[in-house]
Amino acid sequence: MKHIVSALSVLSLLLAISACAPVNGNMKCVDSDCWLRNDSIHLSITTLDSGSFARMMAVRVLHTYPMQEIWLGFRETIRNDSCRTEKGIRKMRFRLAGADGQLSERGLNYAEYTFPVDTIKMSTRDTLDVTIFHYMPTDTIKGVSEVGWIIEKIDN
Repeated sequence: MKHIVSALSVLSLLLAISACAPVNGNMKCVDSDCWLRNDSIHLSITTLDSGSFARMMAVRVLHTYPMQEIWLGFRETIRNDSCRTEKGIRKMRFRLAGADGQLSERGLNYAEYTFPVDTIKMSTRDTLDVTIFHYMPTDTIKGVSEVGWIIEKIDN
């Protein structure tokens, strides 16, 4: 009986995973000792399908990150074989800690966050080029390990 329950649990987990919306993303390491304002991170994500996609910023910080929030800027370009569309520069504030000052996400060595940005329409084989930079009041920040961009299909 235990084996049947285990097999059914694994099967239902596999079905749940396969039913999830397609997710595509990319993360890149930054210098956690000293991320300079001009050290931009460049990412490219190509879609395999067309439709509307939720865009999310992903951030991984060390537990020693001294701030309760992080200001990040990004510039996007959507390109395909026939055209290139610049989306401009946006700057956003992302809250990392609760009112008590403790980081709100936990991992073994890092705290990982995913912040919703908005939605975008893309066609099959479009490539989204994203440049991410920090927009903190100081020229350098310590404790950020990785930043990235995730897109998740939300409809056809």
